[in-house]
Amino acid sequence: MTDVTTTIPARTAASSGKPRAGRPYGPAARRSMLRMDFIKQIGIDNVTPVISESILAAVELTVMASEVRKKITKAGGGTAEDLMALVRLENSAARAVSRLGLPAPRGMAIHPDAISTVAA
Repeated sequence: MTDVTTTIPARTAASSGKPRAGRPYGPAARRSMLRMDFIKQIGIDNVTPVISESILAAVELTVMASEVRKKITKAGGGTAEDLMALVRLENSAARAVSRLGLPAPRGMAIHPDAISTVAA
């Protein structure tokens, strides 16, 4: 008589959607996480085709800027042209995200008392 048992495979890092310890998320996972986060903040009922395109643009630009920054950092700094291109890309990403009209993250708002006005 043979004992037949079924085993349920344990959830691996790949199946749980989380990277293995010490490894950053890849671009595809990062795109997916950003897209879902933006949709959650906007509200699934409020997403129209136009807003969906804006979300896609914001996600793509944000991930692209992140990847370019990673390549420049690995290469040891890059040239002045590379850094200027990165700044432009990051500014484009920031504008695309701001067009979504998301609320400011908690703790990011500037308190009026923190702004110092210095008469020159």
